[in-house]
Amino acid sequence: MLSTPNFPRPWRRLDAAARTHVGKVRANNEDALLCKPEAGVFAVIDGMGGEESGEVAAAIAVATLANVAANDGPAGQPSETLLARALSEARDRILADGARTPAHANMGAVATALRFEDNGRFIGVAHVGDTRLYRVDRRGVKVLTTDHVQPLPDNPERQAVARDLGRKQMPEGWVETGRHAVSPGDLLVLCSDGLHGPVEAKELEAALLSLHSRKVDADSAAQKLVALALARGGPDNVTVVVVRVGRFRRGRRVPRLNMALAMPVLALLVTLAIAVGLWGNGKAKRAAMLPVAVMRDTVFKNTDPVDIPLGTRTDVAAGRLLDVRGAQLTGVDWTLHLGAGSHLRIDRSVLTLSGLLRVELEPGAEMTLVNSRVAASTLTLSGPVPPSETAAHISLIGMVGHVGSVTREGSLVVEASEVYGDGLISFLPEPAPEPAPEPAPEPVPGPETPKTPEPPAPEHK
Repeated sequence: MLSTPNFPRPWRRLDAAARTHVGKVRANNEDALLCKPEAGVFAVIDGMGGEESGEVAAAIAVATLANVAANDGPAGQPSETLLARALSEARDRILADGARTPAHANMGAVATALRFEDNGRFIGVAHVGDTRLYRVDRRGVKVLTTDHVQPLPDNPERQAVARDLGRKQMPEGWVETGRHAVSPGDLLVLCSDGLHGPVEAKELEAALLSLHSRKVDADSAAQKLVALALARGGPDNVTVVVVRVGRFRRGRRVPRLNMALAMPVLALLVTLAIAVGLWGNGKAKRAAMLPVAVMRDTVFKNTDPVDIPLGTRTDVAAGRLLDVRGAQLTGVDWTLHLGAGSHLRIDRSVLTLSGLLRVELEPGAEMTLVNSRVAASTLTLSGPVPPSETAAHISLIGMVGHVGSVTREGSLVVEASEVYGDGLISFLPEPAPEPAPEPAPEPVPGPETPKTPEPPAPEHK
C-alpha cells in the first residue's frame, strides 16, 4: 500500500516542439536539434567551423544523440551518463572526420541535451559549450547549465567558447552533467546562443515567465521565442526546443480504443474485478510499487514481499519524508538519495539485498532505522563533505544487521543503540576519550634542611 497525501491530478503527456531559423545575418544555418517526445530525449546543437563544416559537426552530434533516443542503454544507467557518453562519442567521430577531410579539420559543435527518466519526474542533462537549458516553474526561471566561455586575449569584453565537440585537448570532466527534479507544468527551454545572446537576460526571463504563467503550448512558445530573437536583430542562427513537463513513459504505448469498443471492454473488466473481489473475500490485493521519486511526504506500508528491481534508485526530495513500515523488501542493489533536510524512516521492516545498499545523504538529511533487519553484501553511507556542509544524521535503534562490508563517506553523525549482527559494529558510538591526567606540580624550591646521619649497620659475625 502506498499512501501519498495530496497526490496531484493525472498528468497530461509531454508537450514538446522545436523551431530553428537562420537569422537575419548568416547565409546558412549551422544549428541542429533533436526533439523526440516519445523517447523523452531533446537536444540543441550549435555547429562551429563556418560554411559546410559547422553543419557537418552538428549533424554528427545529432546522429549520435539519436542513438540514445533509440536505445535505452544498460538497465539502471542514469540518463546523464548515457548522454555524456553520446557527446564523448560525437567528439571522437567529429575529430575522426576532420582528420580524414582537410576542409573539416577545424569544425566542432556545442550541445545541450536532456533525457527524461521513465517516471517523468527527473531529467538527466549533459552539456558542453554555450547552449543553454532553462527551467521555468512557479518559483521563477533558473539556468540549469553553465556557459563554458572565456574572454578573448585581445578583447576581454568579448568571449569565446572554451569547450566544444571538436577540440583535441579537453580537461577532465569536460562534459557537464546534472540530474534535476521537474514537476507537471514546468517549462523546459533548450536554446542556442542565437536566443540568449541578442536578447537581454531580464527581457528573456520576463518572456519565459509569461509563457509559463499563461500556459502557452510548446509550439506557440517556440515560435514566440524565435520571433523575439529575430526582433532583436537575429545576428546568429537561433534554435529553440520547448518542453512542457507532463506524463511520460518510455516505450511503446497501447493504442487507444474507440468508444464503441471501449464501453463493452470496460463493462467486462468491471465484472471481472467484482468477481475476483468476491472470490478473494473482498480482499483483492495489488502488487505494491516501491517509490522511485518521493516529492511529497509518503508512507509505504506492505506486509507482502516487495521485489526491488535491479538498479533501483529512490530519490527523496529536499525536506520530504519517506516512511517505510512493516515492509519486506528483497532484491540485488538499492540506492537511496536523501535531499537536503529530508528524512527516511524504516520501521519494523526486513530489507534483504544480495548486493549493494547505498544511502546518499545531502546536508541536514536524517535516516532512522527502528526495530528492523538489514542484510546486504555491502553497505555504503555517503554524506556531505566537511567542513563546509551540515552533517547528516543517522540513528540505528534495535537493528539486526548482517552486512559483509561497511563504509562511511563524508561528514555523518551516527548514533546506534542495541545493534546486533555482523558488519554494523563500526557504527557503535565511539567512547569519549578519557581526560589526560594532570601533571603533578613541581616542588617549590626552599631552604635546604640538614640531613640526619644514618646509624651504622650492625656487624655480622
